[in-house]
Amino acid sequence: MSHSFFTLNYRKLNLFFVICIILISFIPQIARSKPLNYTSWLNLETKKSFLSNNLGNTSGLIFKKNTDNIDVKINLTYTKDRNLLYDDSFLETRFKSNTFGIGKISRNWSFSPITSLILSKNARPSDSVYFITETKENPDNRLFSWLGPSSFELFNSKLTNHAKNQDPMLLGIRAVINPFNNFKFELVKTSQWGGTGHESNIPSFLNAVYGNSNENKNSAINQMAGFGFSFENNRRKNSSRIYGQLIGEDEAGGFPSCFMNLFGSEFIFSENKLPTTIVIEYVDTRIGYSSNLNCGPGTSYNNWVYKYTNYDVSLGAPIDTDGKSISLWGKTKLTKNTDIIYRLQKNLINDNNMTGHRLSSTRTKTIISELGISWKLNKTIVKSNIIYQDHNIDQINTPRGMSINFKTQYSF
Repeated sequence: MSHSFFTLNYRKLNLFFVICIILISFIPQIARSKPLNYTSWLNLETKKSFLSNNLGNTSGLIFKKNTDNIDVKINLTYTKDRNLLYDDSFLETRFKSNTFGIGKISRNWSFSPITSLILSKNARPSDSVYFITETKENPDNRLFSWLGPSSFELFNSKLTNHAKNQDPMLLGIRAVINPFNNFKFELVKTSQWGGTGHESNIPSFLNAVYGNSNENKNSAINQMAGFGFSFENNRRKNSSRIYGQLIGEDEAGGFPSCFMNLFGSEFIFSENKLPTTIVIEYVDTRIGYSSNLNCGPGTSYNNWVYKYTNYDVSLGAPIDTDGKSISLWGKTKLTKNTDIIYRLQKNLINDNNMTGHRLSSTRTKTIISELGISWKLNKTIVKSNIIYQDHNIDQINTPRGMSINFKTQYSF
């Protein structure tokens, strides 16, 4: 079945967003509501680089409107190919601590400030419907008070790819708890289901939620799941934090297996004359052979039915399957309005020389360095960075050499 109640007509969302922004702009300026906000921006770059998530030479307009319980954002992006995109646009309504929304939302499900193994901002966002609930205090119920401040997010989206199984859906669930001071813990899960030639009905949806996907009609459902943690150590105005994430690509006995891993440390020096944040992070998407041979090289972000991508770009770590990276990232505030950022990243891509790897056709080692500056004055923001890449990454056409990016933004 290719159509059902759960096969959302996401193509109509674009028109829906435009209608919403027109209607919301005429809402009376009642108490605690803000006027319609406009922002224009222009992005220019000399060539594509591995670290850049930009869409190249683009321009756009952003419309925002907030009322007592409704938020609307329309982000119109015009590309050099003369396409009009709606990435990072949404319509949300709030009730107490609950949020319901639709839109193209960029998510980074991890305690890492850089990336995530299961859902990062590496690929363009997908059209989704979602629900978020958050509590900033301990639950009153004694049975759940140990959870501390917590959040829960559930979404279902439609992916866009050129693979054989077109238009699959991606369901995501994330729960974050804060059981004691300075410690946070997350449980995360995604399921790819539906699409061309596969069921998109209520039983399939429930199996994607509950994880029954190894038999009968639901055997094609592709699940990833795992956990993450963050522990912060505060010392006066300076602080440090360690964090990690383990994500299983396969399921064994109802639990994740075939693990990828991410570990990092963050140091915040607030007392310095030049406040600085430093992050050191290690990511490894290589998976060794398991005893039943269900795991092995190329397991991560790949499945016999589904590829874990949107627009053929990995939804997880940028190094994609069978890779490793170590990064040093920093940000320093030079003045009240000026920041500099810097990054040095060493990557191993396609470690096992896999045929058909999405990034590189051969095993590739590359070092990438980045230096950028951001300046803000009143309603104007100007950003520029320089990225140097010492090896070609052929499958995504990012050649060796230097690229320069410039972006300016003005809010009316």
